[in-house]
Amino acid sequence: MALQLENVRPHHHQVPIMVKKKRTGSGNTVLERLQELLAMVLHSELREVLNSMGEDVVGCLNRVAVVVGNTRAVVDIIRAVEGKVHTIQAEGLLSIRVVEGQVHIIQVVGLLTIRAVEDQVHITQVVGLPSINRVTIKDVVVHAPEVECHSHTMADLGGVADVVFLQVHQEQFPSCTKPHMSNTKPRWFHQPHRELAHPLSLRRSGQVQQQFQQLATRDQSSTSQAIQIAPPSSKSVRFPLRPGKGTYGDRCIVKANHFFAELPDKDLHQYDVSITPEVTSRGVNRAVMFELVTLYRYSHLGGRLPAYDGRKSLYTAGPLPFASRTFEITLQDEEDSLGGGQGTQRRERLFRVVIKFAARADLHHLAMFLAGRQADAPQEALQVLDIVLRELPTTRYSPVGRSFYSPNLGRRQQLGEGLESWRGFYQSIRPTQMGLSLNIDMSSTAFIEPLPVIDFVAQLLNRDISVRPLSDSDRVKIKKALRGVKVEVTHRGNMRRKYRISGLTSQATRELSFPVDDRGTVKTVVQYFLETYGFSIQHTTLPCLQVGNQQRPNYLPMEVCKIVEGQRYSKRLNEKQITALLKVTCQRPQERELDILRTVSHNAYHEDQYAQEFGIKIDERLASVEARVLPPPRLKYHDSGREKDVLPRVGQWNMMNKKMVNGGRVNNWACINFSRNVQDSAARGFCHELAIMCQISGMDFALEPVLPPLTARPEHVGGRNTVLVDALTRRIPLVSDRPTIIFGADVTHPHPGEDSSPSIAAVVASQDWPEVTKYAGLVSAQAHRQELIQDLFKVWQDPHRGTVTGGMIKELLISFKRATGQKPQRIIFYRDGVSEGQFYQVLLYELDAIRKACASLEPNYQPPVTFVVVQKRHHTRLFANNHNDQRTVDRSGNILPGTVVDSKICHPTEFDFYLCSHAGIQGTSRPAHYHVLWDENKFTADELQTLTNNLCYTYARCTRSVSIVPPAYYAHLAAFRARFYMEPETSDSGSMASGAATSRGLPPGVRSARVAGNVAVRPLPALKENSVNNASLRPRVT
Repeated sequence: MALQLENVRPHHHQVPIMVKKKRTGSGNTVLERLQELLAMVLHSELREVLNSMGEDVVGCLNRVAVVVGNTRAVVDIIRAVEGKVHTIQAEGLLSIRVVEGQVHIIQVVGLLTIRAVEDQVHITQVVGLPSINRVTIKDVVVHAPEVECHSHTMADLGGVADVVFLQVHQEQFPSCTKPHMSNTKPRWFHQPHRELAHPLSLRRSGQVQQQFQQLATRDQSSTSQAIQIAPPSSKSVRFPLRPGKGTYGDRCIVKANHFFAELPDKDLHQYDVSITPEVTSRGVNRAVMFELVTLYRYSHLGGRLPAYDGRKSLYTAGPLPFASRTFEITLQDEEDSLGGGQGTQRRERLFRVVIKFAARADLHHLAMFLAGRQADAPQEALQVLDIVLRELPTTRYSPVGRSFYSPNLGRRQQLGEGLESWRGFYQSIRPTQMGLSLNIDMSSTAFIEPLPVIDFVAQLLNRDISVRPLSDSDRVKIKKALRGVKVEVTHRGNMRRKYRISGLTSQATRELSFPVDDRGTVKTVVQYFLETYGFSIQHTTLPCLQVGNQQRPNYLPMEVCKIVEGQRYSKRLNEKQITALLKVTCQRPQERELDILRTVSHNAYHEDQYAQEFGIKIDERLASVEARVLPPPRLKYHDSGREKDVLPRVGQWNMMNKKMVNGGRVNNWACINFSRNVQDSAARGFCHELAIMCQISGMDFALEPVLPPLTARPEHVGGRNTVLVDALTRRIPLVSDRPTIIFGADVTHPHPGEDSSPSIAAVVASQDWPEVTKYAGLVSAQAHRQELIQDLFKVWQDPHRGTVTGGMIKELLISFKRATGQKPQRIIFYRDGVSEGQFYQVLLYELDAIRKACASLEPNYQPPVTFVVVQKRHHTRLFANNHNDQRTVDRSGNILPGTVVDSKICHPTEFDFYLCSHAGIQGTSRPAHYHVLWDENKFTADELQTLTNNLCYTYARCTRSVSIVPPAYYAHLAAFRARFYMEPETSDSGSMASGAATSRGLPPGVRSARVAGNVAVRPLPALKENSVNNASLRPRVT
């Protein structure tokens, strides 16, 4: 369906808008009718504000009636200087949903950026278009009539609540020729932002909604023309509020690695920092700022101890004694990354630093957000506090992202090939229900061993490099490993000058020469080092390290260089290194808890001079959290077995005396013995036992193997291991009552260093109901590190069929209909691999794709959607309150499977929870974090938590509950498996050879893809080759 917008156009030139306070006595204006409605639902003070505004906001935005619920979404910044409006940024037009020709919900989307120039308001930028369902809008143009403007027309309403636009009316305004700016400031202009005691809810008030419809639909024409829904602006989206806390399950107390942080009561000021010449290294920037503070803290900075982010921002607890000031700082340069000779004098660099006041960090909004009285988290204030608490650890340890590492925080562990592991800790400030909390967790990562380069190369190649010359493959491996690594020279006594490696020479050291003076005198590298430094180079057959550029190369023999300590290895680890690193990071829960407490004690936040300066206090006790242990679901097996069902104990069970509820059929099979050490008789015995065990387990399995004819389409066994008893008896809330499809989606990205490889997206969906245990999946290659799933819904032009729609969601919906005979009446979408910063973007794009896919199948087909993000890459850990109480821990010492937390450490207002659905095997269990971004099915906390926990017992590969919900798990496996379908031809430079992945005239994405980097991708099976009975790519294994 396509949206028809007739004459929707922005102004491409600046148009003056002036606003005039205007009252009418007719009682029939949109504003007055709206005010009658507001009288019933809004706070009395807010009504006074609206009345004082008159029709000014209406005039500025083309006769749009407004309901003030939280105007921050529309009027972001208003500043009045001497009674005149100098800066206005207003955003918002319309997001409209029309049901049966009537407007039901309209929200702010984002259209205008408005500013005031010479006392007149100008439209300067158009940033968005409306998102509309089933309606044609004609001549949506913002008019700009000249009318008088008063300073109180749109004063600072920034925390009051939400603005909802109801209707655009094409009405002209009377124009005035004399602009006037009032010098009278309203009494509420500089007052603190106040919140509504009872926020306006359009969904919960039938009377309010009916009156809104009456207002909204006046003069509104509807159409049944097909539309294509555009994703709305993120400013119009609010994640669902928590529908109360869960009560189901056995209550208990657990400890979490969150430490309460007291909010400071000081004024925080932000200053812009400009350092010239500009450098990209945060380390250099910090060194410059450290020198500046050391020299001028008391003489020029008023005794303030600022916190610096290493880039462009400086923060202080209170104002500096200037608005703008320039400093000059001199540093000695310890690194020569561009080469430039072998002089003995260390170069000094002069930096010009300009510090200029930018803004005050508003902690009031942060306090309101933590109290649940404001919807959006003030990220700026959280960032300031995070930077303050990171300032001291940054000077002590090696920072990597949000973590800090040091060789002194634990024993180093060699990982092989010149790498070692360093212990460290992760630290992040987070808003939670208990207030601000500091999340601290232990971590380990790989660093390059500070070895002589000769020894590093020997470890990398795992051989004595003096025995035989390097091969071409050896050179490539060395070059990849050393490129970008910082080294220091060892042949110049105490002068340890540092360089960054840019490559290797193509010639051996003994063959290299360079000019040493302007007369053209040439010396070999071996000769130069012997005459200048008295150093005799031994490994003359090895290449030199190149630390200069091509124009002024600087050659350093490997044996005079040592790798500088503290450099993280960011490239891909091999399997042996990963195994060695996992052994280091694997800690039992009690050990990890003690390490976290020791880290907090060692950091001594109560003595941190930066925390003291800003008034931040950290509690050094683990947060004590109320939790509940959900009971395991009863699992159904076949009635012919000795045991017809089972109740898992501590997250696990076995197949003894049980038969699969729906065993598959295997008629033809074969066993190939590739081992020389396994006798044929042993292999035949294994095959016979395998067939017997499959029959005992309920499968129809032929006893004698028969080598089948070769086929391009391997048959899928099918069947089910087990199903939930509640599914068969239709007792699963919001799943058993109507046909429900459960999706899982994930995107896997290439490993670090694979700069041109595509990302792989996978979507799986349940293919049975009410059992919801069988899944079909589709995979798609897409642009490098693109997190949004591009092929959920696709539209392309076919030369014969015209406009064609498709995509993974549409094909999986069709497959569900074929398998069950019913179309889904409810959609539950579990999305894996999304970080918090991408929530809005992913929800807007992918929910919109789901809507389009449904609408493309049938007019008015819009089943309710619940969109849940599953996160595993977080750092929250839960520990038993008493590790010695065997009733509260499993055999590994972890909390019991089914433990759920939705209080204290969770989001202050939104619908999220932590669920540890699996029994730990080794190390500390990591609970999955589920965050609901959209919920039209109106789940209660107990319903969604129980459904998610029960689904974790239906994973097909093992008789254990798993750590994340199976649809998301299957999607991850499918995406991982699909990477083996890639056929890149990679050269040393990282370029990829292109292929004919899209040469068959197929739509890009679902069956094949050609993405950035010219990567050839094998065509992937279509859904009909990957459906219920023939799923070669399906992660479901029975």
